[in-house]
Amino acid sequence: MKKSKIYPWYFAAGALLIYTALSVVPGIIGIGYSFTDWSAYSKELHFVGLENFKEVFSPDQDYLKYILNTLVFTSILNPKTGLLNEGLRAIGLDSLVQHWLTDPDIAFWSVMGVDIWRGTGYIMTILIVGILAIPQVYYEAAGIDGANGFQKFTYITLPMLKQTLAVTIVLNVLYGLKVFDAR
Repeated sequence: MKKSKIYPWYFAAGALLIYTALSVVPGIIGIGYSFTDWSAYSKELHFVGLENFKEVFSPDQDYLKYILNTLVFTSILNPKTGLLNEGLRAIGLDSLVQHWLTDPDIAFWSVMGVDIWRGTGYIMTILIVGILAIPQVYYEAAGIDGANGFQKFTYITLPMLKQTLAVTIVLNVLYGLKVFDAR
């Protein structure tokens, strides 16, 4: 063989060796473990065939929902092609483009923002129903008496929404505590 044809492989061999040791071999081992009942807490290993895959893809499990949520979540916050960063670039706010999930300074806040956003629709629906349940005659009477918008909000809307606000606060606290649920 000519020396010029061996030259690229000489430099690529180290990278290929490292890639094989750190990616290919662990991947093959992981695929092998997927056909067993291996646990990090036990030294026993038994071949179970496709049972793990049957469990993951059974209709009783929520794995597919979690996989879909993860795909949506990461497609929005992907630093290069995510919907959020692309939207910021499109409107000329390149300085606000971030590595939302990989930057330790903002990853927690990104996850918290998504979690808050996820629960906002449900809470807003409850609050809108509560506002629509307030009889209009109170607002009409307050308008006749000369109340402005802020006074109507302060003396009619907020007091009439106390029970609805209590329910939403309890739901938010329960939702916040679910973060610590081990299930």
